[in-house]
Amino acid sequence: MRVLKGWPVYLGAGLGLVVLQTLLIIGDPIAEVGWGFGLRVLASFLVVVLAVSAVVAAATDAAAGEPAAVRRPTMLFWVAGFGLLAIGAAVLSPWLVSVVLLLGVMVLPAVAVAAPVGSAFRAIGRVPLRAVLAVLGFVLLAVISWVLALMLGFFVTGLAGAALTWLWFGLLLVLVQRWWCGIYHRGSAVANRDVTAVDA
Repeated sequence: MRVLKGWPVYLGAGLGLVVLQTLLIIGDPIAEVGWGFGLRVLASFLVVVLAVSAVVAAATDAAAGEPAAVRRPTMLFWVAGFGLLAIGAAVLSPWLVSVVLLLGVMVLPAVAVAAPVGSAFRAIGRVPLRAVLAVLGFVLLAVISWVLALMLGFFVTGLAGAALTWLWFGLLLVLVQRWWCGIYHRGSAVANRDVTAVDA
C-alpha cells in the first residue's frame, strides 16, 4: 500500500527524535547562558531539522510512488528556516507557531523535489476541498497537542514526559507531512493534466 511506503524512514526518524531529545534532558538542564546549555539547544534543533527533512523526503516519495528525480540540496536550510521562524513566532504568540508550521508543511513538499515554491500553492489550489480539510485537521491536531502538552506537564514529568511528548510530535510529523505531500502530488498531477489538455 502506498500509504505505508516510507515506513522505515518514518520509524527511524521518529525513534531517533524520541531517543535523542530525551537523552538531551538527562540531568535536568537549567536554562542559562553557557556553552553546556547552548550546545544542548543546538543539538536539539539539529535533531528536529534532520528528522523533519527525512520525513518530508520519504513522504514525498511515498506520495509520488517513486523516488524524486531531483532533490533540492538546500532543503535542510528551508526546514531550519521554518524552525527558526517558529521559535520567533513563539515569542509573540504560541498560536503563531501553528501558522508558521502550517506554512512549512504546505511548502516543503515542493522544496523536496526542487520545484518552485509557488508550485505548492498552485497545487493546493487545484484540490481546494482536500486542502481545506487538511487545514481543519491541522488546527484540530494543534488544539489536541496543546491540551496533551498541558496534561503531560501536570501528570507525567521527567524523562518519561519528554519521551511521550516527542513521541506524539513524531507521530504528528509523519501524519501531517504525509497528508500534505499527498495533496501536493495530487494537485500537481491535476495541474499537469490541465496543461496537457490545453496544449492538445
